[in-house]
This record gives sequence, C-alpha cells and structure tokens, in this order.
Amino acid sequence: MIKQFFRIATALALLLSITAVVSAQSQLPGSGWFTTTTIQNVDTGTASVTLQVYSGQGQSPQTSSATVSIPSGGNKVFIPGSGQTGAGTQTVFDVSPQLSGPFSGSAVVLADKQVVAIGQLGNNVPQGFPSLGTAGGYANAFYRGALTSAATISYPVVKNNWAGKTTVFAIQAVGGNVNYTATITSNSGATHTKSGTIDANRSLILGPSDFNPPMPSTNCGTNVNTSPCFGSIEVTATGGTLAGTAIEYRVGQSPAKEVQSAAMFTSNDAAQTLFCPTIKASYTLAQNRTTGMTVANVTSNPVTVNVVFTVSIGPGGAGTQYNSSATIPAKSSVNFSKFDGNLGGMPDGTLASAKVTSSAPNSIIAVVNESNPGGNPIKSTTYTCFSEQSATQKVAAPLVKKNLGGSTSGPTVQNVNTSGSFQVSATYVCSDNQTYTPSTTPSLISPSLSPGQAHTFFNPPGIPDGVLCAVTLDAGSGNKIIAVVQETSDFAGSSPANLLDTKNYEGFNLP
Repeated sequence: MIKQFFRIATALALLLSITAVVSAQSQLPGSGWFTTTTIQNVDTGTASVTLQVYSGQGQSPQTSSATVSIPSGGNKVFIPGSGQTGAGTQTVFDVSPQLSGPFSGSAVVLADKQVVAIGQLGNNVPQGFPSLGTAGGYANAFYRGALTSAATISYPVVKNNWAGKTTVFAIQAVGGNVNYTATITSNSGATHTKSGTIDANRSLILGPSDFNPPMPSTNCGTNVNTSPCFGSIEVTATGGTLAGTAIEYRVGQSPAKEVQSAAMFTSNDAAQTLFCPTIKASYTLAQNRTTGMTVANVTSNPVTVNVVFTVSIGPGGAGTQYNSSATIPAKSSVNFSKFDGNLGGMPDGTLASAKVTSSAPNSIIAVVNESNPGGNPIKSTTYTCFSEQSATQKVAAPLVKKNLGGSTSGPTVQNVNTSGSFQVSATYVCSDNQTYTPSTTPSLISPSLSPGQAHTFFNPPGIPDGVLCAVTLDAGSGNKIIAVVQETSDFAGSSPANLLDTKNYEGFNLP
C-alpha cells in the first residue's frame, strides 16, 4: 500500500471545540469550521483508496474510514456528514462512523496506486450541504497533502496579532509516536518554546500564545523586521517524523471572512533557486490583487538573492522582465512587493512569475501572500514557492472548478527550464464523466512559454460550466514545470456567491 500523509492536521468538523489541545487564543475565530479532502489518482488503472481519519491529540481516540475506487486521472471528494459513498460515478463520499462535532483531527490516505490529495478548510455553507459552515462565514483555504515528512519542519512567518493577523500550526506525527520541541524566534530576537508528545498519525494545534513565554500580541511596533509579534517557527521531533501546515486568520472576526493556509517546509525544501508562478501588482486594476513574496535565509550566514520577474500579462507585454535583488542576513527574511518598492519597476496591472536565485546552495525558502488591499470584502491567500530540484515534466491538480457554486479555478504553470520555450498541455477529467484534452479542446494547450514565464488555464473554452475536474499538466519530454492553482469567486456575480475567500494550493510534481 502507498501511504500519503496530509501536511495539515486540522479540523474535519469543528476546530473551535478542541479546548483540551489548544488554548482559546490558538483557535480560529467564530464557528462552523470544517474540512473536506480531494484525492486524485495520478496512476494508470483504477485505484482503491482508503481515507483514515484520526481524532486529535488530547481527545478520546477515534478512527473513522472509507474506501473508494478512483479511475485513472479522476478524483473523489470527502465531505463530512454527506452520508454519500462515492460508489461508481458518485464524486462525494463520507467516512464511517460519521464524524460528529465537536471533532478535530488528522487524516491518512492509503492506496494501491499513486495518489495525491488536498484539504480545504472553511466556514462557509457549501452548496448542497447546508449542515456545514455558518451563516455569514466566507473564510476558505486550501492546503496540500504531504508526500514526505521530516524530523524538522519550519515556516518563515509567525504572527501574533501582527497587523490584526495570527498564525497557528497544525502538526501531525507521521507513522509513529513522537516527542516534539517547537521554537518560535521573533524578529525582536526573543525565543519561545513548547514541547510535548503526539501519538502516531494524530495531531495537535500550536498557537503563539501557547509557548513559554507566550509570544507578545501587543506593543508590536510598526517595523516587521524588529517586531516581537512577528517571527518564524521550527518544530523538531525525536522518535519519528512530522508534517504540518500554517493557518493564518484575522483576529476577532466572527464569523470569519478570511483564512490562509500553506504547507510547512521540511529540511529538504531549502534550495539555491526557487520558482514562484504567480506574482501580482494591483492585478487587475479593478481587483487590486497584490502579492508579497517573503524570501527567507535558513542558513547561519548572509546571502544575496537575485530575482527575475517575467510578465505573463501586463502593460509591459508578455515576456518582459524586471529585476531585483537583496542581501538577507542569517536566519532572516526579505519581502518583495509593490509596497516595498522592490519589484524592479514592475507597473501596476501586472501578472508575472518569479525566479529567485541565492548566492549559496540550499539556503532559501519562500512564501507568497496575496490580498486585495482596500477591497470589500478583503480576500487573502497563500502559497509556498518551489525548489528547482522539485520541478518535473508533469504536475497534478486534484481540484479544479469551472463556474461551480460560484467558484472557478485557474492552474498557473511556469516553465522552469534554463533555456528553450515550450507549450504545456492540460488534461481535464471532470464530474460530467468526460475527459478533455488539447486534441478535443484546443484551449487546453498554452502559448509557447519562455524560461521563467507562466500561463494560467482560466475558464478554458470547451470545458462546460458547473463541473469539478482533476487536471494533469504535461510539458513534454525533457521539459520541467511547476504549478499553483487559485480558486476565486470574484466572477460569481451577485452577493453572497462572490464573497467567498480566494484560495491557493500547490500542484503536485509527478515523477
């Protein structure tokens, strides 16, 4: 059997109620939180897939499970409380015994074929499932399941009421029992620690106010580089390995309208060259979607990073490049955004991608945060950038929508070759039991992409509205790509369908 452990170990029902695990300060605001899971078969032949759900550390031990069959290239979606079996062409399935709130925990996927999976955390009331979510809740975020785990995991952003945002971390023990020690290092130089145990496959939530001493949440100052309320985290295990996800929310917002999540980094993720497929400067001008790319130096020595931004759409024209650079002190980070004035002159209205190169090997990791400053409502999302060594010919995207329940997804794929242009083809396997390829649907092949350039398959003509699809991207033999998928409700039309939070997840590079 092939095991895939989720990077996140977060709520599958009501996260708020796990007071035995986390203090009140560590919990997400409001109510109605739930998680769904989408699993894609990226192998040949039909896969037999089992989802196992475990209650969180500190709760009464409970395990639920379900087994479904997934055709090659297709997907199935776990929705708690749906009562569906996923039999035949049915897309949705539930576990047995059904989860009953309050519940929070983690999940493991086992399969006889290669599979990938993502989770979706939210508090909205999803179409067709009125028992989930809460009225007025529009927070939503994706997170990627972990294909690997490590004895040490980290994340370059920890906030405790910094600019009204707080970060918590879902930590899962992979396969066996572990002892863990978590250390937050604030930008003021202070350290905060917490230690404990996690049983095999189970999880807990760590919030910055749970550490010793608690990370401050007041008197934060105005300089992020010296604030005691902003820092980074490292979690180390003995006796086994870990996977984890960062979850960021707006403090005091109830019901919540925003949530962000991203997989934590393992010790193998640091690289000399990184690729970030989506960089925005007030794109589009009407939406004002803007990113901040935080590049962190994980070494004990300063490094210099050079950044090349390559335009996909914008006033400068596709293929135009802008350059920037910075020196990053040891164990520190630098943010690149229009607000920091370090995008190399990139004008507003630009959608681009980034290639980040460090002066030292295995030295940098990066996170991209995106929002629409001044928007109503404000929508925020996050993704982690990719190391050069992680790029492959094919990328899997388990969940892509076209005008389904007001949401539409766009996979953005980036050419990470050092030379040579090529086109990328997309294969959509959809809930209408149809498979769409470039031979039948010409919109599923990209323009020719130069090194570093990206393309988004957004609302491709020929794919019908109202479908949920699993997508495989293929760059052709000898070429390498990475991809991020963004889902938006901005084009849903009238309220409340267009109020749902924007969300990203990283595509899975296939061997």
